[in-house]
Amino acid sequence: MRKKPVDQRRDGPEPIGTRVRRLRLERGIAQEHLSIEAHVDQSGLSKFERGARNLGEVPLRRVANVLGLSFEDLISGSDFEPSHGRRPQPS
Repeated sequence: MRKKPVDQRRDGPEPIGTRVRRLRLERGIAQEHLSIEAHVDQSGLSKFERGARNLGEVPLRRVANVLGLSFEDLISGSDFEPSHGRRPQPS
């Protein structure tokens, strides 16, 4: 008998590591580039994106800066980009 695949979707807010990965990919930024620009170890960033490790406030602020977000928007789950001057409109 085959086991059913585990549904990894969760209710509730998107984890910060998952959000960082999604935003990084949406912006076409390689993990290596983000780790270099944010001065974060690439293996640590990879583990953070997978939820296997936490990052402190200072590294997260640098990651947010490279992604073009404020630290507050990154941790709150908002994709607001101050450089664009407006919030995305709901579709």
